[in-house]
Amino acid sequence: MDEEWEDYEWQVQQFESDRLRNAENGVGMITIGLDVGSLFLKLATFSANKPELVTTAQGDRYRFTGILQGDDSGDLATGAPALEKFFYQPDGQEPRLQEPVVLPYRQLQNASHDEAASLIQRVFVPAVGEAMDRLANENQVRTVLTLPPNFYSQHGETLFKNYHDEKHHTSTVPDPVAAVWGAQILELMPTPQTKEDSQSSILVIDIGALVTNVSLVKNNIVVASCTLDKFGAETYVEQLVSYVLKEADDDTLGKDAMSLSLITLSARNATLELVKKREANVHIPYLLMGRNPGKPHFDMNISRIMLEQVVEDYWAKEVIPGFVDNEVISAALPPPTSAASLITSAVTKILEESGETPNDIQRMLLVGGGSRYSLLEKAFKDGIEALVGPNPQNVVVPESSLRAELTALGASSLLPNFDYSYGKGLGRVV
Repeated sequence: MDEEWEDYEWQVQQFESDRLRNAENGVGMITIGLDVGSLFLKLATFSANKPELVTTAQGDRYRFTGILQGDDSGDLATGAPALEKFFYQPDGQEPRLQEPVVLPYRQLQNASHDEAASLIQRVFVPAVGEAMDRLANENQVRTVLTLPPNFYSQHGETLFKNYHDEKHHTSTVPDPVAAVWGAQILELMPTPQTKEDSQSSILVIDIGALVTNVSLVKNNIVVASCTLDKFGAETYVEQLVSYVLKEADDDTLGKDAMSLSLITLSARNATLELVKKREANVHIPYLLMGRNPGKPHFDMNISRIMLEQVVEDYWAKEVIPGFVDNEVISAALPPPTSAASLITSAVTKILEESGETPNDIQRMLLVGGGSRYSLLEKAFKDGIEALVGPNPQNVVVPESSLRAELTALGASSLLPNFDYSYGKGLGRVV
């Protein structure tokens, strides 16, 4: 009887999947997929038969998740106003400057359950509200929120209680599961056609801003996951800030919040430029005014190769040893000496935990905005090839502009009349 019921549920799932893909005028509701991200939030909607990213009212594709603390009235700001005030300060500097912007991802790592729910709400409610003002019509609206697997392990029960309601207007889905849905709905990888196909393993490597998550997904469930904290694209920005402060050779800059905000913003723009170019210019007008009368403007060039070396040195000295000591990665392999060998060790770790081998993996999917950086994209490819050999045929690498958005796009494709449970996967709403 159980097997017959599972077969019936599978048939219903296939019916809803076909209906979603073929309904040019929608399926009676608007689904908003929301990828909180570690630093930037993405929204997508599936109102007809394809997912689309939802921009802000100003036309931005991504929203900064940092929360700018307000005055005594408790007012808060997110997005561009918060990004302009955000900064990195020199390591080891004492006393530390009070940072005006709170990063929810960092806060969530040490938050209590109730604090976690509140933080997430402060980030996504304004974004969804602004989007609904422009998307609202007579149709019902459903929000699907994606979060990293480690947050489900830490706050799973609270997340389910706060973001799943009886009317199924809100749901939460793990990032790697939503990324797989995104790849399938955009036909980057095949959608399972049989119940047996759905049992195939899919490796998802999500390289974000502050963190990289390596996960194994089977039948819409995360069966194993490895979190590489501080291994992401934001390291480029942080290390370039340190380099600018060193080149400027003025200790007062590291003690001034406004100067640090200007340096951090300029460093972010330069690192984004280095995604497509081999060299970028860091130009900050009037940064040195009053400090260097003969040269009030700061100006320097930085090459991609040089910054990549600085970043890799930082990971090797400050980040990877912690992964080894805390057994985050495989103890069966030598300690990683590069970004590529770190990826190899992380994948080996989840294979060990799941009892699978590289040959059991049907597809290997690269997602996340951080993977646009050549060093990190190459680390993925080289790390995978170290396990399965050269030129594997089952690797899925979407175009670079799509990788940051795939998770949100996939979340918006949650099947009509279905909800999600972290332990059980997709389930029909009855």
